[in-house]
Order: sequence, then C-alpha cells, then structure tokens
Amino acid sequence: MYDGPLLPRQENDWPAFHACMRQHDWRGAYQLLGEGLEVKQALQVRFVFTFGAQMSDEDYWHLVRDAYKNAFRGLDALTTHQIRWLFTSRGGIERLMDGDERKALKEFDDAKILYRGYHDERRLRRFSWTTHEQNAARFALLWHDIDGGTPMIARARAPKSSVLVLWSFEAEVVADPDHVLVLETYPVPERYWPMFQYEDSFRERFGRNPKTD
Repeated sequence: MYDGPLLPRQENDWPAFHACMRQHDWRGAYQLLGEGLEVKQALQVRFVFTFGAQMSDEDYWHLVRDAYKNAFRGLDALTTHQIRWLFTSRGGIERLMDGDERKALKEFDDAKILYRGYHDERRLRRFSWTTHEQNAARFALLWHDIDGGTPMIARARAPKSSVLVLWSFEAEVVADPDHVLVLETYPVPERYWPMFQYEDSFRERFGRNPKTD
C-alpha cells in the first residue's frame, strides 16, 4: 500500500493543488491527488482523514462518501480505528444516505443476516457487509482473481447500534467490525463461480499480492 506524501498525480498539477489547499477548496485538491488508481485511492482516503477536521460538514461528508465507496484497496491506507473515526468524529452521518436508506436504517433488524466476501483472513474483520450472499460472492471472487487465496463468505449478524451506514447500492451495510458477530464462514458456493469470471485486466490493474498467492 502506498504510504508516501500527499501529492498531486503530476508535477504540473502542483500549483493548482497548492492553490486549492490555500483556498480550502478541499474537493478540488482531492481530485488532483495521486497517479495510478490504487495510489490515488489510498491518497484520497488519507487526505480526508488528515484534513477532515478543517472541512465544512458538506465537504466532509461528500468526500467521506466518495473516498469510502470508491476506495477498493485504498482503505488499507487507514487502520480500523481511523476508518471508525471517519464515520464517528462529527455529527451528520445521515448525509451519507438518501431518504429511503435512512428509513431502512431506522428499521434495521438485529436478526438480519449479513454476508462478507473475502479471500484472506486479514480481510474478514472489516466494515463493509451486504445483505445479499451473491454480492459477497462477487467480491470474494474478485479479490481471489486479483490476489489469489481462497474465496470465502462470512455469515454474520450485527446489532443495530453498530450499523453506521446503510446503502441500497450493493445492499451494503457499513458496521463497526468490533461488534459484528460472525456465525460461520464457508467457501463461495460453486453456483456463483460462473457468474463472476473476471478478466485479466483486473490482475494487470492491481497486480498480484505475493503474500496471498
């Protein structure tokens, strides 16, 4: 994971980046960060964490949503505690959801079954879950295609008090992993494998991770 300085993607973007920073144009500076998809995502997540306290509520929650939902591997740039801080350091988290999503969160049932796809035990205790097993299978097979490992699904429950955000896209439930109760884990069922055959472009885009091959 890239952990270098927070810099624009190209040297000729530096003047614009520094101008955005001086003017507190956080969204403008955010868009100029990083070169290469994985580096850009890591930098954007770290940018929101580093400068979030200086942002208005409107800018902050806009960038939290964008950085989290588009981060993919970029979330590895932060610890669990830091990701939790993104969601809980100030009020207004409801800005991350539309009206239907807020209603669904209000009605969230502690008995609801959640799923998470993963390929490495280190990726099991994370924030993003889904209410659809098929979505979990898709992510498990995607990570397997990129990094190797065994595509697995975790089945769990989470108390409503631990659910931070609920998004209808991909039926995503963002829950504090310290309070998620994993009920069982199992390999991705064979019926899902033909549905999610990823192209080599994913592997070329992100590379293979020798730690999990």
